[in-house]
Amino acid sequence: MDEANLGRRLRAVRHARGQTLAEVATLSGLSRSFLSMLETGKTNVSAEKLQRLVRVYDLTLDDVLPSETSKGLAQIVRAGDGARLTGFHGGIEGRLLVRDMQRRIQPVRLVLPPGAEHRNDEGHAGEEFLMVLEGSVLFELDDVPAERLEVGDSAFYPSALAHAYRNDGDAPAVLLTISVPNTWLHS
Repeated sequence: MDEANLGRRLRAVRHARGQTLAEVATLSGLSRSFLSMLETGKTNVSAEKLQRLVRVYDLTLDDVLPSETSKGLAQIVRAGDGARLTGFHGGIEGRLLVRDMQRRIQPVRLVLPPGAEHRNDEGHAGEEFLMVLEGSVLFELDDVPAERLEVGDSAFYPSALAHAYRNDGDAPAVLLTISVPNTWLHS
């Protein structure tokens, strides 16, 4: 095992989650000094201690211990090749941006023709991210007045709230949506 690379990955995960060494030490039951040495590649880690850390970070060992065989885990989906998702109305096209449905997140490319609306009045568990790649949409969230989102604009929101995207323009709108957890897997 390459401790320096493992430590660098663990530090990046901790920083991305906004956690301090002290917080991770408390949650994992490991000392702050041990975690610091691990992150700087100055010590080895046992399988048991590494298991504690991946549980704190809600990861798997494969997430932090990439190997030559893990290079095959990357999923490349070429433009237009994602699986077509059904259940959309009004000419909306949805394409899954991973090769299978067994992922924790659900990245989807949506194309809304002019006049189309994607609406979910009941909401569902989790969180969603939306980014406008082309065109513009009116974004509605619960009882809040609609907001216009243009190219490059994004929204992040709890999916339990009613939400809708409406293309009131003259050209198709292309959106990237990411749902956690994967709503197609859990529905």
